[in-house]
Amino acid sequence: MTNEQITIAVLGTGRISHSHLRAISKIQSDNRIGAPIKSMVVGRNLEKVAALAKEFGAEPFQGDWKQAVREESVTLVDNCLTNAMHYEVLMEAVENGKHCLTDKPLAINVQQGRDLLEAAEKKKVHHNIIQNMRYEPGVLGAKHVLEEGNPGRILHTRGLFGYRVGTRVENRPAWFYQRAYAGGGVVLDLMSHFFDLYEMLLGPVESITCTKSTAYPVREDASGNSFTCDIEDVACVLCDFENGALGESFLSWARRKHEDEVPCFEIDAENLSLRFSFHRLEIERDGDVKEFRFDPNADPWTEPKWAELGIEHVDPFELQIENVIRAIAQDKPCRPDWHDGLRALELIDAAYRSSEEGKTIQVQ
Repeated sequence: MTNEQITIAVLGTGRISHSHLRAISKIQSDNRIGAPIKSMVVGRNLEKVAALAKEFGAEPFQGDWKQAVREESVTLVDNCLTNAMHYEVLMEAVENGKHCLTDKPLAINVQQGRDLLEAAEKKKVHHNIIQNMRYEPGVLGAKHVLEEGNPGRILHTRGLFGYRVGTRVENRPAWFYQRAYAGGGVVLDLMSHFFDLYEMLLGPVESITCTKSTAYPVREDASGNSFTCDIEDVACVLCDFENGALGESFLSWARRKHEDEVPCFEIDAENLSLRFSFHRLEIERDGDVKEFRFDPNADPWTEPKWAELGIEHVDPFELQIENVIRAIAQDKPCRPDWHDGLRALELIDAAYRSSEEGKTIQVQ
């Protein structure tokens, strides 16, 4: 293991940057790596840069992202910029010999993803992608049950994400609804996570069917400026897995959320069923309760509840970013990396093609 300082340039001052900087600060203060860590905040708004640097014990970088990725002292570029910027920023970082960590999606299309992976492997730099859903407490608990709990054959899974974002976009950044910045809509944004999670838990996807729509073609930003919403904000994605399981994902920025937490998932297997979100995990095994019998006259509130399993509450960003920094310090590979990012892009491309062509798309 090297004891050389690892300097991390965090690009961006948005919501994801906060999560990354908070994680880096904790890893740094706990001295988990055994090597000194320094973080820098890079952004256009110097007031936001200064505030974030002060909050998380980082340094404000005096320059733009292009200067940051060329800065000799920078070891790792942590990309938290808008989706459409990922390709240019990451390619520039790789060409300058920087290790890279990026928020999802890796890029906005398959060809960009392939080019980035090829360039990173040619330069022999570490190339990782944030998939915080893999490290969420409820997901880790579900993974353990599937691996150790004798679930039997997996039958089907369901994933749900969504909450209402009205025509005036005030509860999330407006750029998500503009293709020039986002690169795509709810399929690109959320299936980057869902496909990665499904294949980690259930194995390879074999085919994909998708339908999508735009609920609100015209929106306004928080300041009242009108713009055309040229991405899909509602989608239903069906998939078949190689193991014979079926999968369904419903994604919507038009639905009114009523669940305790989204996203939420269900997995049904021969011997048990799981319901889980980031912070909760419930299970029902064969024999735990009497088999349900439909009776329209029965009291719906008398159904027995599923058993809740205890899970350890952790910061998923801390877990993954620590793994990435440690891998750099030890010069060892670490997943998820850009192979995983490219795989997600390939499945997303199949979903978009399915919607456009009106048919199921086979994937490899």
